[in-house]
Amino acid sequence: MRRTLVVGCGNPLRQDDGLGWTAAAQLSDENTNPLVKIITCEQLNPELATEMSEADRVIIVDASTIGHAGQVKVEKVMPNNSPTRTMSHELQLATLLTYAGELYHSSPETFIITVSGESFGYGDQLTPAVSGALKKTLQTIQTLVNE
Repeated sequence: MRRTLVVGCGNPLRQDDGLGWTAAAQLSDENTNPLVKIITCEQLNPELATEMSEADRVIIVDASTIGHAGQVKVEKVMPNNSPTRTMSHELQLATLLTYAGELYHSSPETFIITVSGESFGYGDQLTPAVSGALKKTLQTIQTLVNE
């Protein structure tokens, strides 16, 4: 089995943006596999390159503003061949993967699972559409972990 890093991304105080944190919390409660590490973050940052470099597979879970509320999407992410050299607020996952390769000579297989959100207002509860997609999201994560 592969060393897998699962990263729940988003802001748990902005309704559906807390999806990544909610998924990470549920996975942490159920996870017994020592090769699976589960962490949370509010946004992608350069420091994640270190964590990513220590894994064989990385799974990012985040909410999206694109699509119909509750829609679950999985994408494989490849390193960005010409990354921008900025450490800005809007760090792209492909650029972060490139940093892991350049700094640590590691290029883990990386996936992002997004769930289209309905509301990103203040609050700590997911909307019914996103809450309803949580089971499918967790199943998708488990499938990727077990492959």
